[in-house]
Amino acid sequence: MCVLVAGCATSQHVARPLFPPMVIGKKLPLDIKSDGVLWRGNVYHLVRLSNVKFSLDRSASLTAGITAQVCCFDDVDYKVHAAVFDASGNLLGAAGTVVNVKRLWVGNVASLANESCTLDFGQSDAYKRARYFSIAISMENVRTPD
Repeated sequence: MCVLVAGCATSQHVARPLFPPMVIGKKLPLDIKSDGVLWRGNVYHLVRLSNVKFSLDRSASLTAGITAQVCCFDDVDYKVHAAVFDASGNLLGAAGTVVNVKRLWVGNVASLANESCTLDFGQSDAYKRARYFSIAISMENVRTPD
């Protein structure tokens, strides 16, 4: 019997978080897209997160560097939030940042540009126990050029 409890699948005595494993110092691939914007019969994802690299320094300060591809479409701020969890799925900390989509119109949706953003989780000895993570992009109201 499996039960979903607060983000963990439990089967009798063993809990396994449903989040990807977190590895310090290694680029981890992501494929996280902002909610689609429908315009002229096409769906555009204005922000796409392609990888993350977590860093933990000697003072137990945790940061995450994220590579994002961003389209130019409308002036809108997407919030990117991340959380880290221990082996049992307990929340150890969270951080957030903003990715701005600029309004630049050249007759069509401008191609994606790479941007780097950093999430600062702060300092905690608990981060030494971090094993899993979760990252999400907020849903925003986006105006179309018409």
